[in-house]
Amino acid sequence: MSNARYRHKSGMPRAEADAMVPASVIELSAADQLAFWRVLEAPVKLTSEQKTLAKIMRGEARSG
Repeated sequence: MSNARYRHKSGMPRAEADAMVPASVIELSAADQLAFWRVLEAPVKLTSEQKTLAKIMRGEARSG
């Protein structure tokens, strides 16, 4: 993923976003990488339970 100016839609720099991607994905062809990022950036409606789970996984959930 060579475009250093690219920023993930979250505003995260490309290098930082790449660090979150498994190495097996980074080894894909450029076309496959582009498809992967398009899927990753697709708008998704999450249920309340999914949002809570995501917060827990990121360590952002309130305790108690």
